[in-house]
Amino acid sequence: MYYSVSFREALPWCTYFGRYRQRAPWDHQGKMNPMNLLVYVVDGQADFSFGGQVYTVGAGEWMFIPGCTYYEAKTDDFCDYYFFHFTGKLKECEHILGETGNRWGLGYTAEPLDDSHGFASPCYLSEYMSFAESSSSFAQLCAKMNHKLFTSQPEAEYEFQLIFMQILLDLSRCLRNKNESTEVTLINKIVYYINENITKQISLSDLADHFSISKSYVHLLFRNTFKTTVTEYIRGVKLEYAAQLLRTSNMNISEIADFLGYTEPSYFSRVFRKRYGQPPSKFE
Repeated sequence: MYYSVSFREALPWCTYFGRYRQRAPWDHQGKMNPMNLLVYVVDGQADFSFGGQVYTVGAGEWMFIPGCTYYEAKTDDFCDYYFFHFTGKLKECEHILGETGNRWGLGYTAEPLDDSHGFASPCYLSEYMSFAESSSSFAQLCAKMNHKLFTSQPEAEYEFQLIFMQILLDLSRCLRNKNESTEVTLINKIVYYINENITKQISLSDLADHFSISKSYVHLLFRNTFKTTVTEYIRGVKLEYAAQLLRTSNMNISEIADFLGYTEPSYFSRVFRKRYGQPPSKFE
């Protein structure tokens, strides 16, 4: 599960921050905080349990618990960690989108991102996060936040919050980088499946069922990757195959239509003409 953190309506605000070292045996017997909770383990490890899952979080790893979620935590050894309680509007989402739809340009002319159009916030978190290659960078940011607590300059409070927001965005960037490789692999598998079954009638539901993912995610994958719908993509592949068959085979139009899963040759001819500007009978 991923959580989209809104930066649009109101910025996330860290309301409680600190560093603790819990020694064994530590077991707080369960809590439910009204605020969102983010934990970064510096050394040792602890077990966090919520939502029917147990997460063992060690040095350099993160734990995120949404607000108003009952959880338990314990350690049989010790756990040295930073904690962040923060406000912010969350939205549960099954997957991370590959693109956010931002249109940035010179002169700052971008239009605000509208969640109602199906785009999620550019900031994501997950319950358990581990990014070994970025652990030193996160440790430095946490140390900077801790330093700001003891700084008397009037700007320190806002610099403290800016560092916290940088942590959230860096976590999201690491999640997105991990997700993109998985997303590319998945779209390649789907495209291969379509080509292997191009003579059959394939629908959005068929793809979702075959790959055990939601229809909305399949739709977003094709929108983000090919800038088109699943139906339009499959139709395009079928028609390209049809054009190849018209050039290289002895099959007639009805045979080609039937071979590619079109029940009505007249419909096949109509969509073919729309794509190529001429009917299949005159295609060369």
